[in-house]
Amino acid sequence: MLINFTFCNYKSYRDVTEFSMVPLESIKDDRESLVNISGMEGESVLPLAAIYGGNAAGKTSFAQALALLKYMVRTGRVEHVTPFRLDEESRTKSTDFKITLATEKEVWEYALSVLNNKVIEESLFCVNLSQQVFSRSSDGSVLFNEQFFAGKTKDELKIACDMAGSVPQDNVLLSTLRRHQGVMLDMARVCEKIYMWFDEVLQIKESNTLGLIPSVVSSREAFSQLLREAGVGMQELSIRQIPIQEMVGMAEPLSWMERSMNDGEFRSLGDTIVTKENGEIKVYKCGAVHVLPSGRSETFEMREESDGTLCFINLLPVLTNPNSKSRVYVIDELDRSLHTKLSRRLIERHLSMVRSGVPQQLIYTTHDVLLMDDELLRKDEIWLVDRYQDGKSELTAFIEFQEAASETDIRGSYMQGRMGGVPDFNL
Repeated sequence: MLINFTFCNYKSYRDVTEFSMVPLESIKDDRESLVNISGMEGESVLPLAAIYGGNAAGKTSFAQALALLKYMVRTGRVEHVTPFRLDEESRTKSTDFKITLATEKEVWEYALSVLNNKVIEESLFCVNLSQQVFSRSSDGSVLFNEQFFAGKTKDELKIACDMAGSVPQDNVLLSTLRRHQGVMLDMARVCEKIYMWFDEVLQIKESNTLGLIPSVVSSREAFSQLLREAGVGMQELSIRQIPIQEMVGMAEPLSWMERSMNDGEFRSLGDTIVTKENGEIKVYKCGAVHVLPSGRSETFEMREESDGTLCFINLLPVLTNPNSKSRVYVIDELDRSLHTKLSRRLIERHLSMVRSGVPQQLIYTTHDVLLMDDELLRKDEIWLVDRYQDGKSELTAFIEFQEAASETDIRGSYMQGRMGGVPDFNL
């Protein structure tokens, strides 16, 4: 589960930006849908967060900040980092990320600071034990906490520190450590937990991608049922294996996938799914099956479907979690090309799954004010983004506004611009 996320000096976010999924005790929740944190008895997090704001306010940049951190942890490479560029001082400052997350039994705080595509600082802290796991300085030196790794001798820790200190500054230490053996095995096991959270639990869908579609392979029947219930005209999703030779112009990406993917892993290329089975790359094509009045089936290519249907297909993983796995879904533009009633039903179904014990969170950006409903959202689940004259974005919790606690018409006060997060134009 995601507990907190803090970042600064990334794209339009110049200053420290704090986002939290921790519920406020002062707010009563009749939905009974908080998500328990397995690593901390009696503690829970919110199942929802809705981020509102005008066009170009910074909603997408928020999702991209999480996506970038996930990318750097998964690949182990520090790149594609864009600082705030509208003042000279920020160009020379580091871009900082800090995230608090819950794995199966522990809660961790991971921090990463980068400048000029090099790591300036990196650290991992175990919240349960109130102990630092490791820290990495700007000179590349690494320290492992003797107390946390109590089973290691001083000589073993010195060897581990020397080995970790040799990691290049443009590589993420967490990602590198997980691959080590021998004297570094204990460190690798800890880092593997954090790595797997980023790899499997955190699922991010940006507004112009079909990034979640690979799960259709294992959940095709469940997805097809949801499509029939949604009334989008499709009877089911089809999947067929195609020869790699049909992937014209994709030789280089497929070659890279073959080298970088593990067995059982999936990657998405639009409506094409690439997986690795027994060391061999296999490619599958998704299609949309429609049923004619005569009863005959006709399969269409996904590109022939409406934009709304494709967006809904991309959101299907949020609605089906057959193994009740821990998931954090971050969706940019949840309402893109979707009717309000369908967006609302998606959120309601997510909350129903949480109430039934499925440990998942849904964080989304949206413009749809009809979803700003106190029957659907708690006041501490609403966030507002504003962008100011100097170009910087600011993310603020709705509940931070003085009048928010007593506000009975959330949507009305938002549309009047009394709390920000609305476009400011002079057309």
